[in-house]
This record gives sequence, C-alpha cells and structure tokens, in this order.
Amino acid sequence: MLDLLLYCLLGIALGTFCGLLPGVHPNNMIPVAVGMTAALSLDPLRAAMLVVSMGISNIFISYIPSTFLGVPDEGTALSVLPAHRLVREGRGRHVIRITGAGCLLGLLFGLALLPLFLLLGGRAYDLLKGYVAWVLLAIAALMVLTERSPGRMGWAVAVFLLSGLLGLVSLSGRLSSGDAALIPLFTGLFGLSTLLLGLGGGNRLPPQWEGEEEIRINPKVLGVGGSIGAFMGMLPAVGPAQSTVMAQLATQSKTTEDFLLCVSEVNLLKVFYSFVLLYLIGRARTGVAAAVQQLVEVNPSTLALMVGASLLAGGIATVLLLWLGRSASRFIPRLPYRLFLLLISCWVVGLTLWSCGLVGLPILATATAIGLLPPKVGVKRVHCMGVLMLPVILSHL
Repeated sequence: MLDLLLYCLLGIALGTFCGLLPGVHPNNMIPVAVGMTAALSLDPLRAAMLVVSMGISNIFISYIPSTFLGVPDEGTALSVLPAHRLVREGRGRHVIRITGAGCLLGLLFGLALLPLFLLLGGRAYDLLKGYVAWVLLAIAALMVLTERSPGRMGWAVAVFLLSGLLGLVSLSGRLSSGDAALIPLFTGLFGLSTLLLGLGGGNRLPPQWEGEEEIRINPKVLGVGGSIGAFMGMLPAVGPAQSTVMAQLATQSKTTEDFLLCVSEVNLLKVFYSFVLLYLIGRARTGVAAAVQQLVEVNPSTLALMVGASLLAGGIATVLLLWLGRSASRFIPRLPYRLFLLLISCWVVGLTLWSCGLVGLPILATATAIGLLPPKVGVKRVHCMGVLMLPVILSHL
C-alpha cells in the first residue's frame, strides 16, 4: 500500500503544478502518464491512482489562476467573472477560501451520496440515454429563458449558436484532434477574452485583504447543487456551468458567495462521479476518467481505491490551496497587472501553438471574439457552453 500512497502523492504534486500554470490541464499530462506506463511496464493500477490524484487536486488548485488571472478550464470557466468582481474589491483570499470549501464539501457530499448513486445511477442512465439530445435542448432553452428579456434572450441564442458552430468545426477532428482543440476553445471563450477585458482596468490589482471573512454555508444550495451536479454528470457536454445555473434557479439563490460555493462543489463532483460512472455504465465523462479506463478495468475494489485516492488528494489539496492562495493574494497585486496580463496572454497563445499548431490560432481568435460578446451585450457566459452542447445534440439527433 505504501507504493500506492507514493503514486498518489506524486499525482497531487503534478495536479498542483498543472493547476498553477494558466491554461494547463491534467489532460495535457495524461497522455504522457499513460505512455510512460506502457513504455516502462509500470503497474497500471498505480498509474491509475496517480491520474485520479492528479485530477482531483487540480480541481482545487486551478481556482488560483482563474481567480487572479482569469484563465480557466471548462470547470472553472463560470466562476471567472464573479471571482474577479471580488478580487477587484480586495477579497481574493475570500474567493479562494469559498472555492476550497466548495470543493471539499462537494467531495464529502459525493461520498455521502455514493451508496444511493450506486443503487440508482445505472437505472437513471438507462432511462436517459435515449433522450440525451432532448434533455440537452431543454437545458439550453432553460439557460436562455433565465435572461428574462426578449433582447437578451436573442443574444443568448446567438452566443449559443455561434459557439456551437465553432465547436462543430473545431471538434470534428479535421483541423486538429478534438482534445487538443479544447485548449484554444476554452482559453478563447473564457480566458483570453477575460484577459483582454482586464487590460482595460487599472495597472495593478488592489491590495487583497489579509483577514479571514466568515464563510456562510447555505445547506440548501450545497444539497441541491450536489444532487443536480451528480445527476447532470451522466449527460455528455453538461458541466458545472449549467448545473450551477439550474441549482440557483431551484434554490432562488442570488449571492456571489452561494454561486462560487455551488460551482466549485459541482466542478469537483463532476470529476469524482466520472470514476463512479466508469463502474456503472462504462463511459468516461472526463479526460481523467478516460485515462483511468485505458489503464485498468474498473471493478468494486478499483473503485474503492479511487475513492480513497480522491479523499486523500482532496484533503491535501485543500491545505495547498489555502497556502498558495494566500501567497498569490500577496504577490500578484504587487506586479504591474497590465504587463502581467499581456505576458499571460502570450503564454496562452504559445500554449495553443504547442497543442494545435498554427491551425489553433484562428480557433483561438474566433473563440475570443465570441467570448467578448456576453459581457458586452449583458448575457451570461454559460451560453458559450454551446461549444460542447450543440455538437453533442446534433450527433444524438
């Protein structure tokens, strides 16, 4: 068991490294881990524990760059603008503490819900799988209706269709591999567009308050958000963004703190339950789960080990997030912020070139242009998730 523990600790270290680098996701490291397992004849089970630990710890740590810099991945994309508003008020540490609490409580809620999910999850998926396209269409329509005014609804439909068409072209595999295309897509829609808006602000971030505000945990938001997140995790192309908006509608919660708590909880649950879904339905809903599927056959004992690795990674990552988040809140405001944002923008452009080649640049540019639309016209950025939803809807139809 000691060797499994060491592999878990190595996975936590890799997840932390990927989480701190803007735009870098474990999906970029996973092919290397899987390839090394085969090339060096490593034990696949140990490699699977490394991948699980890396995926869970990355969820926690990735909130640091998405909070202070605005370069998210799919999971943290929706939290960027609410988090930035609090950072501009000098409450960046509060954001880190809320998202850390949301992730940790989400992991514990997922553990508590696990027996019920194991009992009913497979049956629920059997009922849903023939209606995936219609369920996704209903979710997309509900997202549009949350805009309330006809003008904003029209813009929401436009953003959904534009991002969806971009997804159809980019994820078809004709321009680049689908997984590689996700980097310029999400970086443009939610990251680079946010960085460009940030360049219009001041030259420095305001100093971040060193004190610790009270974190108000809304049990209703936590329970409803976790339940919806677990259910929505069965569906392809549905992520934390849509689940959080639906949880807010169900609980009538409108505070930024509840929003950040819910989106971080759902983001963690998506990855945690993707391992459970491997066991129940044999389908991978995340890149981390897909890597585990390549390495090992998921049976009850393997699932128990993955749950244990997730709990270990979550506990250690919570401590790391609070420590690194405190350091970031002290260090980043001292930097010339516009210059720093320009350097980060150059970094994500270079990351796009590395992952996709020259073909990634027009994808990144188009995604950035679409990502600038929602804040300009006053609609939610969740509609940009059409980049995944529309291709899946059409493929199922």
